[in-house]
Amino acid sequence: MTLATTMSIPFLLGDGSRFPERDLIIFIASGVILCSLLIANFILPLFLEKETKANTLAVETEACIEIVNNVIVQLNNQVTEKNRKAVSRVIRDYYQRKSTLQQKQNGNPFDMGEEIRLKKMIYDWERQNTNAMLCNNEIDDLTAQHYLGILDRLEDNISQSKRNPFKAAMRNIHFAKYLKRFGSKEQDAEASKRRFYDLYRTNDLFVLQKLKQLSENGDSHLVSKYISDYEFSLSVQNSRDGGQEADDEEAVSVEGIAALGFQIERDNIQTMFENGRISWETAGQMRKNISLLELQIKNDGF
Repeated sequence: MTLATTMSIPFLLGDGSRFPERDLIIFIASGVILCSLLIANFILPLFLEKETKANTLAVETEACIEIVNNVIVQLNNQVTEKNRKAVSRVIRDYYQRKSTLQQKQNGNPFDMGEEIRLKKMIYDWERQNTNAMLCNNEIDDLTAQHYLGILDRLEDNISQSKRNPFKAAMRNIHFAKYLKRFGSKEQDAEASKRRFYDLYRTNDLFVLQKLKQLSENGDSHLVSKYISDYEFSLSVQNSRDGGQEADDEEAVSVEGIAALGFQIERDNIQTMFENGRISWETAGQMRKNISLLELQIKNDGF
């Protein structure tokens, strides 16, 4: 329309003289048209893409939280007296994943860099306490080496947990699975498991004490969150009869409950994809995450 209007300007006026600045008017109109095309085709999509990605991420994060909630509900429906402790362990890890997703949904109120630093600090505290107990002959070399090896693998994956909440959520299952394997390497399996469990619980108490000291120096919502996590973990440990660690049958049941949770999760992922709540790429990545967790549990890697 702009170009048609400018091109309709006559070359000559009624008195036969040239129309003043006709070429300039056409040049300006052409420039306006060109700028409009460039803005509409190249600049606006950049802003719209960011907004679309943000909206899509919010919708998919909400769907992921709903998936985790569904897994928790269905696992609770599977509780019996025999598997109560195993289900409690697995559900606790799903609650941790839900907390991570909710932080992401709410704009991540916990600074990820701060959380990574706190996790590394916690692992350093556990190493410090483990080495101190080793020097005082409270634990043996083999128990300390296995425990420190687990801490090394957990710390190696901290950077990955920044992008992937799945990989940061299986600490307790991994320790339970590793406890079973560790105990089978010696003739006195029960004694070796007892030593490993005592170290695990002692380190939890040591970390909890350090976190409370850190909280006294300056209130931090992130530190408070970890204090709650460790207090809950210790309350579960204290609920065991005489503080005894679960036997091999229970350790196997933890793996079974975890496998059941993974299958429920896969079914929910498929449902969310079919309902258009998550994209094909997101669904594929979530299935890949589950497969990696299954492999890590199977191979005692984390």
